[in-house]
Amino acid sequence: MMVRLLYITNIFHLCLPFLFLQVYDATNGTRERREWLVDILSQQNGFKVMFVESVCTDADIVDGNIRVRFI
Repeated sequence: MMVRLLYITNIFHLCLPFLFLQVYDATNGTRERREWLVDILSQQNGFKVMFVESVCTDADIVDGNIRVRFI
């Protein structure tokens, strides 16, 4: 977790002059992880935070994503 925190903090500081940052990370799906991101992005750095989720009901696509990620 510490390496991730250092990495994200460095990226945020590099992006601050551009005032736009997009994070795509499927591992931030839990409430705890999202609260952590909001704390770092919003409360510590003043970013506005919005989480966007997509829902896929195509079983073949879901199965393919699982196989790519976990197999």
